[in-house]
Amino acid sequence: MLVFKENTDKPADIIQAKGMKKQIIDEFMSNNKFLLAPRLVNQKLFDELCPVKQFHRRRKYCVLLMTGNEDNFSFGNQAFLSFASINTKEVIRFAYVYQSLQQPLCDILTQNKDDARSPPQIVILERRNAAGKVLFKPVTAWNGSEEDKQRLLQELERLQKDPSILNHDAMLPELNNEFASMFVIRWIYASYDYLSEVVDDILHNNWREMMPLLSLIFSALFILFGTVVIQAFSDSSEDKQTKPKTKEGTKAENGSSATTCTSSRPPKKSFVEVTELTDITYMSNLVKLRPGHMNIVLVLTDASKNILLSKFAKEVYSFTGSQTLHFSFLNIDKHSEWMNTLLEYAQDAMQIDADEDEGGSHKIDYTGYVLALNGHKKYLCLFKPVYTGEDLDSKSSEDEGGTTGARSRSRDDHPSCKSNRSRSISTLQIHHKLDRLGLWMERLMEGTLPRYYIPAWPGLDKITQNK
Repeated sequence: MLVFKENTDKPADIIQAKGMKKQIIDEFMSNNKFLLAPRLVNQKLFDELCPVKQFHRRRKYCVLLMTGNEDNFSFGNQAFLSFASINTKEVIRFAYVYQSLQQPLCDILTQNKDDARSPPQIVILERRNAAGKVLFKPVTAWNGSEEDKQRLLQELERLQKDPSILNHDAMLPELNNEFASMFVIRWIYASYDYLSEVVDDILHNNWREMMPLLSLIFSALFILFGTVVIQAFSDSSEDKQTKPKTKEGTKAENGSSATTCTSSRPPKKSFVEVTELTDITYMSNLVKLRPGHMNIVLVLTDASKNILLSKFAKEVYSFTGSQTLHFSFLNIDKHSEWMNTLLEYAQDAMQIDADEDEGGSHKIDYTGYVLALNGHKKYLCLFKPVYTGEDLDSKSSEDEGGTTGARSRSRDDHPSCKSNRSRSISTLQIHHKLDRLGLWMERLMEGTLPRYYIPAWPGLDKITQNK
């Protein structure tokens, strides 16, 4: 069996087997459902080709060419097809639209406020929800040159490493159904021909001969309209029953709360259940964790507990819909020996910390670290705070050094103001330790994070608090 796509001289895919089953044929056709670079002609094709992003599977990026159907655009369109045939990664889909037929979509993506048609342009986009929200980035004006191809290839390589380059967002309208007008015209012509035949038969034939035909027509119309009416009422009742009820607010075990995050798969609970990792919960939450399950552990101190738990709940809330993730926190003031023993086992992770510590000249602050622990396979993934507060410290020192003598004396006269400022800066620093944790969680779900394997989990005596 051969499947031909845009190139009719060379098959895009081949399958050969003796006595192929229907299941194999269906799977083969499903894998070759779309052309290499199909034209988006309606919303249904857009939904299938570029599905909405979901965290439990790999993303789908759509490379969209907005062009025209005139002859002077044929070279650029052919170059785009050639580029798509070389880059056949499953995570990236290629498509194009005609600006004259999908003008509202093109105006939003090109940010064109004039009525004049813009030149052909490439846009990389990712759909975030079914309502039409997308993240996108305009790449380049496209004329099919080698420079344009090289620029697009560089952007796709950057996208694989850093999805945050899609720095524009918009709400896309529903695509025009380009075949709707053709279908209506065909239906009108077919109905006219059929009615002409019926009228001709009525005028030139005996009524007795026409009764069976008329009875059949009226029966079919009755069944058709009856089915439409029943379906309409059933759809309206289902819509009322399945209206989504969005609620805000998440809460951790100690009572901290955070606003809910939107996700393509809504969490089943309206709060984040976070348990403390102690000698009591050590065996069930880690050592005897079921295969395929992971425990996401936040490292904190008594002083930073409330701030970090609140931020942690906000960042991981959209991932609580997964049945394989569990969330805990570890108090480093009580269990520092367990943390040190764990990182001693994971030599690679310890080496990274030693390099950043310039040879270990001072004690490492583990506050804000997040550990993804796989109890069955005995490995961990490490998240380290991306924000240390250095910018705020330098800024505050510059501000203090640049003030006049009178203002310095005034500040010395009011030590309470200075302590309040230091306290607010410290709180802000702790709060920002978990910035970009959501992106780290997405990479964890995709399986692209480095894993540090250990020979065995530290013994129960390491987690027991010394009294």
